[in-house]
Amino acid sequence: MTSGLSDFTEVTSELFESACCVALQALKHAWQGPPLSSWRDDSDPCGGDWVGITCTNSRVTSIILSSTGLTGGLPGDIGQFTELVVL
Repeated sequence: MTSGLSDFTEVTSELFESACCVALQALKHAWQGPPLSSWRDDSDPCGGDWVGITCTNSRVTSIILSSTGLTGGLPGDIGQFTELVVL
């Protein structure tokens, strides 16, 4: 049975990572200002060096971009970050 739980956990994690990346890309496209070149579609925000993103246990917990000069609103995708504590 352990294998089944492990498989479920892996699939759930992959789905979350995909939703997380989609949500971050939506934020990136909603904002105006200098490009966030480290926010690439083909990289993991929790496994790479995404400017302003902090993760804990593969979950985005902090988005700090105050010194980047970005402007714009927050799209509804921000709700994807269930562990976000700092914005």
